[in-house]
Amino acid sequence: MEDNLPTFNLSDVSKHKNKDSSWILIHGVVYDVTKYLNEHPGGSEILLEHAGKNATQDFESIGHSEEARSKMKEFAIGKICDADAQNSDKHERKKCHCEIM
Repeated sequence: MEDNLPTFNLSDVSKHKNKDSSWILIHGVVYDVTKYLNEHPGGSEILLEHAGKNATQDFESIGHSEEARSKMKEFAIGKICDADAQNSDKHERKKCHCEIM
């Protein structure tokens, strides 16, 4: 899935942090959850709290179902590439070359 996605850096993600444009980062993948805000079983507030940020640790601490993990694929819009990214699964991250968008 992630191989065909465009590359963003953390500053790109951080610009999308409100109800009109909500991006979150989980395990190095960027998700646009804007259209999912009102459907999220945990409420829109939790997504908005993490909008524009790396939500990996909190996502994993909740214990999402396989169904939830599968649904996420619909919202994947890119992958992260930032030397300063604080990713909870750093050992799995591959080196990448950031593209200028």
